[in-house]
Amino acid sequence: MLQSYQMIRFVSREKENFFMKGAKALTNQDLERIAREEQRAYKKAWRAANPDKVKKHNLAYWQKRAERKLHQQNAAVPSEQETTP
Repeated sequence: MLQSYQMIRFVSREKENFFMKGAKALTNQDLERIAREEQRAYKKAWRAANPDKVKKHNLAYWQKRAERKLHQQNAAVPSEQETTP
């Protein structure tokens, strides 16, 4: 597995190789692909450098999902006051 800084260098080299091969013009698809690769490499490096922040974010995300699920379940079950005439 490549280290985070190695991954960024790898993506940069791929982009440079693309330009050096005599490509006359980049298409939108090429630009989007390069942008996605750059973004993936950056995010992977950031996650490797900040595991505590990633863990904190994941915990908050799943707690919020659990709360949302409980609210949906409570809304689906009619209360006793609503059913008595």
